[in-house]
Amino acid sequence: MSSNDKETLELIRYYKKSWSLLQKFDDGSLGLCRSDVGENFTLGYDEVLTAVDDLKRELVKKGEASNIFGIQKADEFEGIIKNIYQTFGGRDLLASTQEKAANLIYYIIKDHPFSDGNKRIGSFIFILFLSKCRLLYKSSGELRINDNALVALALFIAQSEPKQKDMVVNLITNLLVD
Repeated sequence: MSSNDKETLELIRYYKKSWSLLQKFDDGSLGLCRSDVGENFTLGYDEVLTAVDDLKRELVKKGEASNIFGIQKADEFEGIIKNIYQTFGGRDLLASTQEKAANLIYYIIKDHPFSDGNKRIGSFIFILFLSKCRLLYKSSGELRINDNALVALALFIAQSEPKQKDMVVNLITNLLVD
């Protein structure tokens, strides 16, 4: 086997999960992926507001955000945070940490609870939540969602149609397991 053939085979094997997810996406069989990996963590509203303020401060310093960045519209943001912890009959409606994370980024980006910065704030709160739940890194130590993947994910969510919500959430949950 030539070195080119070996390299090709290594790449195919390394990205095997990608091929599977893309096929399932194409044929409409991409299901919700639930895992018991990660720790339960309740994201507090005040904690999140502090994190958004920290992000704003850093971005304003670098000239990458204006004063309207992170300004809330009504109480929509608090509702999003509370919604990921909704229960019915004593059971979480979003059973896994992955589902909570996926819905969190989806709703922050799609519902626009801020005057400016929804994609950046949604992405930041998503990775903060993953970090707090011990899901930011795979068991190998590799980031589950790197910088480029985070940008692509945020833009994908922003451009998706509302009727595609379940498919988007399913994809995200699949990206959050090893």
